[in-house]
Amino acid sequence: MQIKTRVTFNFWKLNELKKKAGALDEYSKDGFRRAGIIYTEWMLKRFDQYSRGGGNWRPISQRRFNEKGNRRILYDTGDLRRKLQASKSLLPLKKRGISLGIGSWSGRHRPSGMSIKNLAEKHQLGRGKLPSRVIVANPTRAVKARMKEAIFNGYKTSIAKAGLVQKRP
Repeated sequence: MQIKTRVTFNFWKLNELKKKAGALDEYSKDGFRRAGIIYTEWMLKRFDQYSRGGGNWRPISQRRFNEKGNRRILYDTGDLRRKLQASKSLLPLKKRGISLGIGSWSGRHRPSGMSIKNLAEKHQLGRGKLPSRVIVANPTRAVKARMKEAIFNGYKTSIAKAGLVQKRP
């Protein structure tokens, strides 16, 4: 199972121009990469805020507090946070958007011995007494607008480089 979110955009006009310009070139790909970076930065900021109790994640139990010695949610060693790298899993989707997920899942959570992938999945979905704590979330409207702008600028550069847009006199 992959933990990911899907962000959709309406790029139909750009896709028509892309057909004229040919396959995605490096400028278009750069727009998608930039969108992934914007999402990653937002996801990490959100993770930090929520892990300190500033979001809608349920607080840790008293038993878990006694084990850890602090109230940080989903933060023991920093292993999970270091794995939140959406840009490595950035995949263009047809004409409607892109998929974002967590990049490298290799490694183990040191205290539990559980794989980082299993740890993230259990918290993302919640299981048994463990509440769901959404790590890979849908972006806010403001973040989505910044992502859309990055992708649009990549396309815009591609189209200009392909000579499909003439400068006005």
